[in-house]
Amino acid sequence: MRAEKSDLRDHKQRRDRDREQVDTLSCSAADIVYSPHFAIGVADLRAGAPPRFDEMQDEYWGYERGRQWAVLAPFTMDPHSPTAIRLFEAAEQRGWII
Repeated sequence: MRAEKSDLRDHKQRRDRDREQVDTLSCSAADIVYSPHFAIGVADLRAGAPPRFDEMQDEYWGYERGRQWAVLAPFTMDPHSPTAIRLFEAAEQRGWII
């Protein structure tokens, strides 16, 4: 039996409504890159550790963004350098980091 489109839509709306999200703040690329959560995200990805999204919540989404940045950055790049900020800004403008 096929699910009706309205049933699927209702399920998606309930699922989206039930998800808890952290509050967000407007901030600069430097605020994100210099945050401790960003550094932990970078270190976790570089170490091959599984994501800890539920444990690492902050208003800048620094952990998630650190993991995204680490995919793009050379392994030797210091995540707290001015070059790291420029890479973050360029990646954000291109939609590679959200």
